[in-house]
Amino acid sequence: MSEFTFWLHQLAAHHPAEAYAILFLSAVIENLFPPVPGDTVTVFGAYLVGRGSLDLWPVIWATVAGSTSGFLGLYVLGRTYGRGVLSRLRWVQRSTPRIALAERLCRRRGVLVVLANRFLPGLRSVVSITVGLLRMPAWQVIPAAVFSIFAWNGLLIWGGLLAGENWERAVEIVSRYNTCLGALLVAVALGVSAWWWRTRRHRRPILHGENPQ
Repeated sequence: MSEFTFWLHQLAAHHPAEAYAILFLSAVIENLFPPVPGDTVTVFGAYLVGRGSLDLWPVIWATVAGSTSGFLGLYVLGRTYGRGVLSRLRWVQRSTPRIALAERLCRRRGVLVVLANRFLPGLRSVVSITVGLLRMPAWQVIPAAVFSIFAWNGLLIWGGLLAGENWERAVEIVSRYNTCLGALLVAVALGVSAWWWRTRRHRRPILHGENPQ
């Protein structure tokens, strides 16, 4: 990231409008390709605010708008094309355990999962497509998603401002949080998937009118 952050620093100093566009795009792409370190870019954007290279509110709105656009893009994708089409996509197949957990949570807790989604690493990238597959109403999903995004990005920016020159320390803390909680949620997702598969296998003979042994 050092070369990228150096480049972004120079861009902010000479072409701030383009730097805001990069913050927006990184937030969009993070939703589509979770390995992209969107949180790191947001924290660095806050550091640039502290340096006087960028302004606070444009950084907030660029990152919030980017995250919201990425979330809604996946929501519309799930709602429009449904499970049949999306199940053929490789990245959806790889995310099946997490989607199963997200679906279970959404069926039980509804819009509360959307409210918390930005604070749920490992599920963050699949909650949007899951609520689309479940056809949750947009009037519930959009405000909840924006609130969650605003709260999470606000914390990232606040942390970056507080950290100042030590912004990488703030990134390290966020990374540890994402790694630990993300690993826990993935483990839970695998457990839920295993339970669902075993339950389905045991029920199938009964559903087909066979006598289970």
